[in-house]
Amino acid sequence: MADQSDGQVIKDFLADYEGSGYLAYASLTERARSILREELSSVGIKHELFDRGCLEGLEGGKAKIPTSARRSILRRQEDRKIPYQSRKEIEDDMHDLAGIRVALYYPGDYAKAAQLIEKRFEPAKDICDWPDPNPGRPPYSYPDRDPSAQAKKPRRCKKFPGYIARHYRVRLKATDISSDVALKGKVIEIQLMSLLMHTWAKINHELMYKPRGGCPEIDVDGEALVDVLNGLIVASEQLLRHIQINRRTTTRKSRRVVFRSKYCHEGIQYSPRYQCGLDTPEKQAPRAGSS
Repeated sequence: MADQSDGQVIKDFLADYEGSGYLAYASLTERARSILREELSSVGIKHELFDRGCLEGLEGGKAKIPTSARRSILRRQEDRKIPYQSRKEIEDDMHDLAGIRVALYYPGDYAKAAQLIEKRFEPAKDICDWPDPNPGRPPYSYPDRDPSAQAKKPRRCKKFPGYIARHYRVRLKATDISSDVALKGKVIEIQLMSLLMHTWAKINHELMYKPRGGCPEIDVDGEALVDVLNGLIVASEQLLRHIQINRRTTTRKSRRVVFRSKYCHEGIQYSPRYQCGLDTPEKQAPRAGSS
């Protein structure tokens, strides 16, 4: 385990990040956000985009703020055998200085959105799927703080899967960088999930991992409530999938139905019937009086 204090390499990195570095990552977020919005909208995927600042509870921030970046760097250094030796080592570890969350209204669009992301960006690291099979457990306090009572209470096992998402660590393609050399090689994290899961993740993050505003540490009963809420979210995602499937099926059926009316001009009816293959020239019966 490496020393958790700031070394000269970390100090130099943060000094640069507080200046031009932060602005470069903010620009990276803007560029990636524009690409995602255009690509997802072009295929009719309903979505919301949230940048790094929003995920950290700081409205308007488009990259990880310097104080948060420092905490992340020190935490990652603690997990290393030796301290960081170069700026590149820090940049390779810090894949989330810029980040965007893609939250889908319909979970059924997940596969299509994933294909777009994989096609439109260059991979920088392996894809990370959640839930993690070995997530560990955050510390929490039991309602009964008596040591003897705590010793008899095993840590509670979750009943539901928790955070469900896919994390991409990617770079912009060369054609998207143009003349902005500051963006070259920089990594951005793109998180893909449902809009419902985004809501749960925000609540879970604020209650269990980073309480704000003097909120007390969550206890075992509070954790149980968050777990049950996750179950409701997962069930609601399934409902949305079935709603989307039902909607698509109904739409396809409605396109097959052609209503004939003596008040409709033949030319108006012909186009939709032709598109559905119901009134192609070879299927039309000769009309009386036609040559």
